[in-house]
Amino acid sequence: MTRSAGWMLAALLFAACSAGDQGPVAGEEYARLKADNVVIGLEQFVTKDGIRQALLRADTGYVYEESSRVELAKVHLVLFRASGEQAAELTSETGELNQRSQAMVARGRVVLVTVDGRRIETDELHYDPNLSRIWSDVRTVHTRNGAQLVGDSFEARLDADGHLRDLVLREPRGRADGVEIGF
Repeated sequence: MTRSAGWMLAALLFAACSAGDQGPVAGEEYARLKADNVVIGLEQFVTKDGIRQALLRADTGYVYEESSRVELAKVHLVLFRASGEQAAELTSETGELNQRSQAMVARGRVVLVTVDGRRIETDELHYDPNLSRIWSDVRTVHTRNGAQLVGDSFEARLDADGHLRDLVLREPRGRADGVEIGF
């Protein structure tokens, strides 16, 4: 290579490198986020003692590594029985997952439907797989077999077969003429 060709190549490389410095590829809205990572199309298994308890999907996950918190958008959670069969399905507008404990909170038009026909609607629902506990501290609507009860809050234990046990509905209101509710 001649000396002038070498200088020409070096000049082209310098120009290409300096002209391409445009900052991050992502849009400005991502640069302003406080999250450490943004995951599009998040999918994560929730386990207890190595056994799959749930499959969590979200359109977007904002990961905060220091606190092990993941903020979720457009949540879809599938709960499983010990046998691996589906036990319940939850959807919500947003949510929050603690990656250390795997406990989660679903928020915004939360709907939980169990395979035995229960439907629970609320604005906020908590799920802790380590305690096998599910609860809400806000108004909750329970529907089963055509009967509907409304309560100020509720809590229940989720057993290994995916059934809600020991369900407590606080300040229940509603009507269930001739229908066995079984709450």
